[in-house]
Amino acid sequence: MKKEEYVLAKWLAGEVSDQQLKGQVGDDHVESYRVILNELESLAAPERDQKRKDEFFELLDNPKKVAKKSKIMVLRPLAIAASLTLLLGLFVGLQKTTYTSTNSLQMVVLPDESRVTLEPNSSFSYNKVLYAFRRTLDLKGNAFFDVEKGSDFRVQSHLGSVEVLGTSFRVFERKGIFNVQCFSGTVRVNTDETQGVIKKGEQFGNQVKKVQVHQLKDHIAAIEHFDNVPLKTVLAELSAIFSIDIQFDDTNPLFEEGFSGTINSDDLDLSLNIVMRPFELNYEKTQQSIIVLPN
Repeated sequence: MKKEEYVLAKWLAGEVSDQQLKGQVGDDHVESYRVILNELESLAAPERDQKRKDEFFELLDNPKKVAKKSKIMVLRPLAIAASLTLLLGLFVGLQKTTYTSTNSLQMVVLPDESRVTLEPNSSFSYNKVLYAFRRTLDLKGNAFFDVEKGSDFRVQSHLGSVEVLGTSFRVFERKGIFNVQCFSGTVRVNTDETQGVIKKGEQFGNQVKKVQVHQLKDHIAAIEHFDNVPLKTVLAELSAIFSIDIQFDDTNPLFEEGFSGTINSDDLDLSLNIVMRPFELNYEKTQQSIIVLPN
């Protein structure tokens, strides 16, 4: 994100004053941003029509469509929103930020400290500037979400959408299969055919041409997060999760260094590769044990 975009995002979140923003972008730009902000805040009023809100944010998400749409809606109030979007697009750059995971898990921390763990061959995108007003992202593939409490959090995909306030859940969306697993709190799921609410320990799926809601198995959390945890502790955790002996030289100071990342507790080889790669370590695998080789 460019410095101007970062400062604007902080201003939108109330962490930077108008005067500080003027020092970065100038007086005229701040006045334009204030007009845009007033329009955005008015959209949050309960009496505002939901359809208009959705149309406005759709324009913000797709600035290239604004000019074409504004010609059609010149006499409608939404034309004001279109012109405001053009201003914001000129000064900020409203392109979405995309994260893609290829052959390993990837964890992304969102501006509100919510966490997204992308599974292999998956991606998601969202607008960093608009996120302060509408916590929405687009998902392709599979991901685990740990959502901080706050305003509505929405995950959109080709096959359906998921809405929550603060919870943890996993979305599987691939090859016509749409499955949502709820690990805490409650989740609302919407598809073209139906909608429903699931609670902790339940999942919602469309695998057999009709939506099913049923209980998950006891072992529902296939994701483990580590934040600067000593490598030797992580290896001990892997040993416990997979019931396998992991041997390493615990006198080597390397194993005191911190590991930050996310592993899949259903896949031993993938988890070992994720943990070993940052330290350039290799290992040998037998039926009974894992031997971490010195580097």
